[in-house]
Amino acid sequence: MKKHPHCSLAALLLAAALCPRAGGADTAPAPADPPIPPYSESETRDRMEQAKWEAQQEAQAPLMALANGFNTGDLKSAAAVVVGANPDDPLLAELARQIGLARGTFKLTVNVVEAPGGDGRVTFIESLRDHLGENVVQTETLTLVPRTETGLFKWKMVMADPRGAMLDWKTGMLGRLAAEVRDPKFALVAEDAGKSMANLSDLAMGTLRQVDAAGWCCDLSPATWRPKLLADQVAAESFVPPGGNPSLSYSFNGKLTGHDWNDIDDRHDTVLIYEGKDGALDFGRDGFAAVAFADGSVDLIDARAATELKWTP
Repeated sequence: MKKHPHCSLAALLLAAALCPRAGGADTAPAPADPPIPPYSESETRDRMEQAKWEAQQEAQAPLMALANGFNTGDLKSAAAVVVGANPDDPLLAELARQIGLARGTFKLTVNVVEAPGGDGRVTFIESLRDHLGENVVQTETLTLVPRTETGLFKWKMVMADPRGAMLDWKTGMLGRLAAEVRDPKFALVAEDAGKSMANLSDLAMGTLRQVDAAGWCCDLSPATWRPKLLADQVAAESFVPPGGNPSLSYSFNGKLTGHDWNDIDDRHDTVLIYEGKDGALDFGRDGFAAVAFADGSVDLIDARAATELKWTP
């Protein structure tokens, strides 16, 4: 008699489970999911426009926080959207006071032109409107980076060189505010420095009027310079450097005395009036000194830039 291969009951049951009988109910294939119809052209366009709008809103959110900080004096919330800024810095309160004094009734608004690209740069239009509704409009481009910590916004603003931004007259209103909350100590220094530069501009114009009246030959000296300008109706307040530092003063460059202005080739680099005395700049503004030049221009100078200044024609 032919013998069957030995097989256990467990093996038979497993085989039955894995190989159902032909024609049984278990052999019917599962129904496939219905195909998803493609979006229509208009639906695709709408979805792309929606995604673009959402990206613009995400990019606009931190910029609006900065603008709101400018408008309301809430620099704590403004600092929260700038990389490296400290919302709890006690100097922000004084900075907000200074901005409020300068701001007056002006209100800053922001409108993002397009969402940030791969490099994070976002272009927007900012408008500073006064109480009469007149606008100062500027297009500005800044860099945003994805937020790494928990927060309301997807993006934060990064200021690689806040001091450079504050000293650059081309920096827009929002970029300047971001730089100021990033480095409020220097922002307060720059605030006084700006006032000092305004003083020096007045003094330079008064000095050049005296040189002009003398036939463009400089008959001024460190001793006669101030009295002659005061007699020419230059305000006495212009001779007082702001900031409350009694050791800081303005001085006339005595090496120009007796020189014909037409012989000064590099007027833009030749010192006319400076913060300091005895031919030495005083870098008491956090490493900077305000200087007026022989062409009437003014600038903030650090120790490195001071090495390139001209004192003698």
